[in-house]
Amino acid sequence: MKKPFIILVIMTIMTGCAKWQNPQFIPVWKTIETKPEVARVILSKINKDALTESGMAEYCLLKTIVDYKTHVDIDNDSLISASITYYNQHGNEWHRGRAYFYRGVLKMYRFGNIIEAVRDFKVAEYISEKTDDEDLKTHVYDYLAQVNHYFRNYPSILRYSHKLLDISTERKDSAMMLKNLMMCATTHADMDQMDSAYFYIKKGIELEKHANMDQLQDIYSMMAEIYADQGETAKAQAYLDKWKQTDSNNTKWYLIPAYIRKAQGEYDMAIRLAEMGLTSGDQNVRRKCLVLLAELYHLKGEKEKAEETRLLIGSYDDMKYTNQAMMMVDWQQNIDEQRLTKDFYRQTTWMQRLIIGIVIVVVIAVAAGMWWHRRKVHRLSSQLDEDARNTSELNTKVGLLENRMEHISNTLLIGTQMYNQLQQRQSIAEATAKEQQSLVDYFAQLRPKRWQEWGKKYKNLSTAQYVFLIMQDDLRYDDEAIATVLDVKRTSVRSMRSRIKSREK
Repeated sequence: MKKPFIILVIMTIMTGCAKWQNPQFIPVWKTIETKPEVARVILSKINKDALTESGMAEYCLLKTIVDYKTHVDIDNDSLISASITYYNQHGNEWHRGRAYFYRGVLKMYRFGNIIEAVRDFKVAEYISEKTDDEDLKTHVYDYLAQVNHYFRNYPSILRYSHKLLDISTERKDSAMMLKNLMMCATTHADMDQMDSAYFYIKKGIELEKHANMDQLQDIYSMMAEIYADQGETAKAQAYLDKWKQTDSNNTKWYLIPAYIRKAQGEYDMAIRLAEMGLTSGDQNVRRKCLVLLAELYHLKGEKEKAEETRLLIGSYDDMKYTNQAMMMVDWQQNIDEQRLTKDFYRQTTWMQRLIIGIVIVVVIAVAAGMWWHRRKVHRLSSQLDEDARNTSELNTKVGLLENRMEHISNTLLIGTQMYNQLQQRQSIAEATAKEQQSLVDYFAQLRPKRWQEWGKKYKNLSTAQYVFLIMQDDLRYDDEAIATVLDVKRTSVRSMRSRIKSREK
């Protein structure tokens, strides 16, 4: 009876310590997230000289994490890089994934090397998904969402926010669900997709009781802004009052009352509030204040001030962050594609080895019957043909993707130049059809909300008619300015407007 019991105990201990190779590190791992100072004390008592190579790799990993969490100065990433080198050679994906993740954290927050940090985060992402390590996935997705937020790479932010939302829903973690719903709502709001933002913020309100004070401030401020933007002043004011009760001190307070005053027709008060909102440290808030000021000046008939304000808005609409976001999208997609390619070749190598083994078995068993041998050969040949077709299709798709990205880059560059010409009221009469189309494609990316409005309002517009609408509705040019830019008579301008009018749905 004693022997089976001892075996059972040993197996239980081994199962419990599967994540931690060295038992003396277990107390460190258990306290490192919630009590890093305690973990530091425990780690300092370990005799490094008695550690094996694997133990030293784990020690270097833990030492780096503890130093980071206890705000100790870290000059370089040599310790954790040594751990990564060991785990790359000897496996242990649990440790390897965390080593890559925390090296990415160091590069991002201690050394300011965001690109290299993303490389490590992407490796950690691959490991976490391959091993279905939910704790690691949660951390990696959160940090990748933060990185993409820095570059305003909204599609990727949404991608990782939805992954986190799926995990929190599966865990039934209401606080985590609320956080990720807010991430989705904020991202849609930054993209001017207020309907989608409203969808997620409404779901967030259902979890209001799980919110901390900062989250309550975000929920109430966003609801107030959405209702103010829709002209529902009573609802906006109600959420604004709730927001003020949280003792928040935020210059966004001036923007929302300004929306309300505009809806009530009190333009002078709205202008004063919007001007006060320009002191905000949030660039999105400052831009929204400028847009509102331009609209208010236009409503008051102060065209010169409205035009000056629109020019200021242009400084917020440059291609810097758009290009950075595209670069981040392309770069992360390339990493994912390389990962898929490596997985494909790894699987192919494994299949080739399997095929060789099967052939050997077939040769040994040929005496058992030629029919069985021919059947195996035929099956293997079909599999090889299918692999070859799949490889060819993948190469074709990669080539098409590269051509498409190059075309998009050239189109946006030409579109940017054409749009700058329009802003400076330079003539585009000599522009080719391709250049005009590039301008229209660029504008669709620059002003997605207005582009959607035109799509709902008109049907079958030509490229030239869209260029006309850009000058008329976006740049607010009068007939004389439009005629000058297009090098046509004013009667032609009126004729163009009439034709566009006839295309309304």
